[in-house]
Amino acid sequence: MGKKQQHDTDATPQRPAIRGDRSSLEDFKGWMAKAGITWDTSLIQLRAGDQSPNDASGHGVDMNGVGAVPPVQGDAPWAVFAVSDIPEGRVLATIPRHTVLSAANSGLADVLALEQLGGGLALVAAVMYGYLSSLPPLEYLPVFWSEEELQRLEGTDVGGRAKADREAMAADFEAELAPLLFRYPKRLGPLTHGWNVGAFMRAASWVASRAFYVDEHHGDALVPLADVFNHKAARVDLRG
Repeated sequence: MGKKQQHDTDATPQRPAIRGDRSSLEDFKGWMAKAGITWDTSLIQLRAGDQSPNDASGHGVDMNGVGAVPPVQGDAPWAVFAVSDIPEGRVLATIPRHTVLSAANSGLADVLALEQLGGGLALVAAVMYGYLSSLPPLEYLPVFWSEEELQRLEGTDVGGRAKADREAMAADFEAELAPLLFRYPKRLGPLTHGWNVGAFMRAASWVASRAFYVDEHHGDALVPLADVFNHKAARVDLRG
């Protein structure tokens, strides 16, 4: 990596979306519709938590007919459910390329290029700068476990790896991303309280579990709706 210079740009950045709250599922559906994302509602349904299929009011319906299921909490996990058998080869959703979040199209793309940051680290930085509000607060991976919880894994490969991963992630943040706060104060100054190792670890967990390879320009990216499936596939077809 070449020597980095201290400078800032006057370009108007994309408004950062680092925040602790999460959009509601209905807000997310509305955003997707405006963005041109479509999905086959005759075959799949987006739900939050253990919510049953929605009635006309948007509340869960008790499939046993006893009564309405209470609305779910805002931080409940979202998932995609099949509502009928899905024929092989059937297109379930169409997602325009411009809706994905990648290092190449993020509001931090110019900074990442100047800093010669690429690969997964660049995508993590892009997600920290403006992550998708459809994602959960974090993935419940061992790197986020307390010391007491990790003690239960003592003697296993997972326990040792979790501590090593935590240390490696902290080192990556301190070496590569923490200095950006000082090099780009106009751009990242407002994110001082959200540009830290904790945010880095959360973003890295989303990237590790949900990123898809899109194309040569975008590389790996977070893909709206596809990230709700929470399943890594070998290939995702994006239109547009």
